Amino acid sequence: MAAAEKRLQNHHAGVLTPVALLGIARDPQTPEEARLDALTVIQHMRADLDMAEYAALDAGRKASSWTALGRALGITRQGAERRWLRLAPKGTPSRDAEAGRRARQRS
Repeated sequence: MAAAEKRLQNHHAGVLTPVALLGIARDPQTPEEARLDALTVIQHMRADLDMAEYAALDAGRKASSWTALGRALGITRQGAERRWLRLAPKGTPSRDAEAGRRARQRS
């Protein structure tokens, strides 16, 4: 991403915020290379935001209810828990929460 981000910053002089990237995407004068660079930067931003959201949910689930977490995200309790599971890094024990629930039910 570093190369794509640097090229966009040089071309558009400024910090690459989501609003700036939207402007790049919508501008009919944007060169193809800049548009492709914007897509690369957006993809990396999305991955960073997913990691941040997972970290907030993971910490939040210990202090807040799933209902409160879901409300903060504008989704249901079940939706918040599913999002936490979906965002969990591969190999994280939390990704197999369903198996843990089944094991608790059998005990």
